[in-house]
Amino acid sequence: HRLRNLADAVMVGSGTILKDDPRLNVRLLKKSGRQPVPVVLDMKLKTPASSKIFSAHENVIIVTGKSHDANRRRKLEASGATVIEAKAGSDGMLDLRDVARKLGKMEITSLLIEGGSRTAALALKSGIVDKVVFFYAPRIIGADGLSMVGDLGISRVGSSLKIEKIKVSKLGEEFMVEGYAAK
Repeated sequence: HRLRNLADAVMVGSGTILKDDPRLNVRLLKKSGRQPVPVVLDMKLKTPASSKIFSAHENVIIVTGKSHDANRRRKLEASGATVIEAKAGSDGMLDLRDVARKLGKMEITSLLIEGGSRTAALALKSGIVDKVVFFYAPRIIGADGLSMVGDLGISRVGSSLKIEKIKVSKLGEEFMVEGYAAK
């Protein structure tokens, strides 16, 4: 919640909305200050108009591709969403560099990406990530659990994305690891 409080916007993919129905707001601070604008990556406009983000925020940004269902768009806009179109990359996913440019034009200059593994991988591959923050709990799930970061197309340690200036903090039972993406 402190990280959310520091950001202009918080981004997730539509899968996170469909599975978890998060509010994406700042609730656990005594003085929360500002609320980040929720940004949902949603190529097919699957986000339900009844999602909690609409009751928790005055403005919600839904980012979709050029081809989308006009009726779904109208329903989302009637629920308070601002729907913006972004280019698709060669992989058919949204081009996050284009998304970042469009958000910048809306005066959103700091973006917390809280999405699932697909959204995290898309952001890392696009090169829009400056800083990473991972939370580790003292639990082991194994291969059956969900990965923090989806497929990056990297199979060798020598080709891996490097993180610099690493800082580790203990928060209750959990550990927070933060660092900066090497350029």
